[in-house]
Amino acid sequence: MIKYIKNSLKFYYSKFHDLYGKSGVAAAAAVFLKMILFYLMIGTVTNFVPVLIISYIFIYLLFSSIKNKWIPASIFTVFSFLMVCDVTYSSFFNRYLSVNMIGAAAFIGDITASIMEVFRPVFLLLLVDVILIFICLIKLRKRTNLKEAEKTIIATEPKLDEEFFALLDEADTPEDQWVLPEGQKKVLPRRRKRNRKKKSFRKWILSHIKPLSTLVLILLLLTNVTGSSFVRSVSNQEIITYHLKDVAMKAFRYVDGNSLSAFSDTYGQERIGPIFGVAKGRNLIIIQLESFQNFVIGLSYNGQEVTPNLNRLLEENTAYFDNYYQQVGSGNTSDAEFATNNSIYGSLMSYTYKLYGSKNYFRGLPALLSEEGYDTAVFHAHENKNFWSRKSSYPNLGFNTYYGGLTNREGDGIYKMEKWMGWGLTDDYFFKQTSDFMTELKQPFYSFIITLSNHHPYEMLDEYQFLKILPEDKGTIVGNYLNSAAFADYTLGLFFDELKAKGLYDNSIIALYGDHVAMTHSEEIDASMEKLLGRPYDFDTMMNIPLIITIPNSNTDIRQTISTAGGQLDFLPTIAYLMGFDKLDTIYLGHNLFTIREGFVAEQTYMTKGSYFKNDMAYEMARDGVFEHGRAWNLKTGEAIPLSECYKDYVRSMNIVNTSEYVLRSDAIRKIFLDGEDARTAFNAQIARPHPDTIGLAGAPGQAYANSVDAIEYSYEYGNRDIRVNINWTKDSEPVGINSLTGETEMTWKELVDWMERHADTTIIVSIQRSGDYFMRFMSEHSPAVADRIILELPELSEYTGKHDAIINISGLSHNVSEISDFIGLNKVWAILMSKEDAEGRFASLLDLKTTVYIIGEKDGFITKAD
Repeated sequence: MIKYIKNSLKFYYSKFHDLYGKSGVAAAAAVFLKMILFYLMIGTVTNFVPVLIISYIFIYLLFSSIKNKWIPASIFTVFSFLMVCDVTYSSFFNRYLSVNMIGAAAFIGDITASIMEVFRPVFLLLLVDVILIFICLIKLRKRTNLKEAEKTIIATEPKLDEEFFALLDEADTPEDQWVLPEGQKKVLPRRRKRNRKKKSFRKWILSHIKPLSTLVLILLLLTNVTGSSFVRSVSNQEIITYHLKDVAMKAFRYVDGNSLSAFSDTYGQERIGPIFGVAKGRNLIIIQLESFQNFVIGLSYNGQEVTPNLNRLLEENTAYFDNYYQQVGSGNTSDAEFATNNSIYGSLMSYTYKLYGSKNYFRGLPALLSEEGYDTAVFHAHENKNFWSRKSSYPNLGFNTYYGGLTNREGDGIYKMEKWMGWGLTDDYFFKQTSDFMTELKQPFYSFIITLSNHHPYEMLDEYQFLKILPEDKGTIVGNYLNSAAFADYTLGLFFDELKAKGLYDNSIIALYGDHVAMTHSEEIDASMEKLLGRPYDFDTMMNIPLIITIPNSNTDIRQTISTAGGQLDFLPTIAYLMGFDKLDTIYLGHNLFTIREGFVAEQTYMTKGSYFKNDMAYEMARDGVFEHGRAWNLKTGEAIPLSECYKDYVRSMNIVNTSEYVLRSDAIRKIFLDGEDARTAFNAQIARPHPDTIGLAGAPGQAYANSVDAIEYSYEYGNRDIRVNINWTKDSEPVGINSLTGETEMTWKELVDWMERHADTTIIVSIQRSGDYFMRFMSEHSPAVADRIILELPELSEYTGKHDAIINISGLSHNVSEISDFIGLNKVWAILMSKEDAEGRFASLLDLKTTVYIIGEKDGFITKAD
């Protein structure tokens, strides 16, 4: 076999050389090496060889399927330029460029400096083979013996298919041959006609075998009908397949998932806390800081404070969220402001304002505050007022006024160009003019401010060199960034002074946060950052941005550092809590970081979709989209975490992002909030808490259960995720689990909360004899996120308040069927519970009600939903 392959390669090489010459051989070798180089540049790790082979097959089929070689050469040229764009884009964003981002091509001129910073001359090696291919074709055209050379190849090339059909021809029997008298016209035998038809079919097959093979290969890779992780890995990394999938998703507007399954209206519980409404009625000022990462807060570099103004701000009446992360889409800065204002992810397909900004209906922070009588305005001093489609999107988001653009440039700008740096007005002059514009607003107002100067590649004017940069850091991206961040901090100090001078500081709540990553991974950056921080520069540092909220001149102290994992989607419910929103009448995917204990941050850019942060741990999805190829680590120790502990949260992360994409694609907020009561009723039904088929009792099956953490853990390991426990009150009005046999305390409420926070996939059904509403308020004050996963089981109709999902246990009631039926009809009871005896006897007719009914099981301790 090896000898046959060796001889075949020699044969084809000889004929290829005879036809195309040395330039053709050089071009073929360059194509071979180019694909290896590309996948090394792009960072392909898993299934490198299969990915490479698939690309080679596609390229071979492209050139061999079309006789006029100038056509595949032109296609391959476009493909090669796409490869250069891919490696450039991936060097910053860690993924392939989407075809949908072609719509952003108009802004390339604005980001030229950033492109040149990440572009490497070595990327141009991906175009060398294109030059050789065209040299080869030009030489080939000049050769007068081209047709003879082609005939020589055709004549000498072994064709197994022709030999096969020749054998069929020789199989004709003598009976099939017709011998005619001399002088008569010869008539072809019937068998020969059949053979001609076979040859014609064979010729059609041979002429179409390569295009058909290409189509079959593409379909196998795109559809992955078997669900193979290997096929998924290859198709997510192989460049041609990836872009074909990208085009198909755009053409068919495809998105994984088709519902609002990740949305849960938890704000009602999470707003219960000690500082609820502390900023009610105040002006809201939000500052989105360009490319501002959290590691610079409190950092001392070469004996200098990088952020002295922010450091002082943290000593005032300020809450600092140090475990906060970016959650952007393909739009980066514009998607950061979108996520912050709407608690919905920006799209991965392209920048969100372009796709949906002026089309969809949104009920985010500007719209909700407008309904509360706030004047809403956005401020951004980019030279182009419609950069990233902002001008057409902001009115649709709920902003009354957009202060943007420059007065000495084309367009209808409003900022006066006093000093230029990078993309527009320098931040010091920007803040000064912004504070003047804010005095024009009617109070209370919402001012959303977007800074600009601290932008990649962080090249500052000479007069803004505030730090003494060490020689080894001068001219590096890290050295430039430290100085740029220091300038950003300096301008914030100026802005705070302006607000104080204009009387706007003390009656406002001010929040500021970084919009996205400042420095991605590169050999130079990783080495410099590890030296600077004394630890590896991993995604938990790269994606970490600060969130700082200060309430000046307040009687309520909010000073604290909150390390609950959070992200930009959490901003809306968090600020709504401080501003005293009674409800969030919209679709949102975040949580109030002041009252939850366990945060969760799903990611989709820079880190691959499916990645997440969760308090003290992180999971990074592999580039090939296969869960098992990812990695997880502890944020404090850096130690690896078994992937088996991450799967359910990976699914949760995917579900959150898919739900967000569905909201955008379907314009779900418009349908729910503008299309009438029927749509709203359907929406409420969709997000209602599901009814499990069974509910297990805490403890070993078939045994009396002690209401302890061990009993709940046993039931959890047994496979239960909906678990029933019995809670009693102590003399000090604290809820505890009591041993049903001894009457001793088996579990405190703190132990229950801690267990539930470690097991986020569980729901606890609490059987409590009295004061169920007080129990829920008690739990909400200590852990709203846990309270959201508790269902009350109440023994009396009078205990039901309608404030929380509850199961009414009617087995011991003296009420008749009519009384119970009337009560259920007047109240939104989540479910009723009865004994099997009652279900077959006096309460049998209640099984016909629309309300879910559970039956107490006779064995194994299960409560089962009635059919």
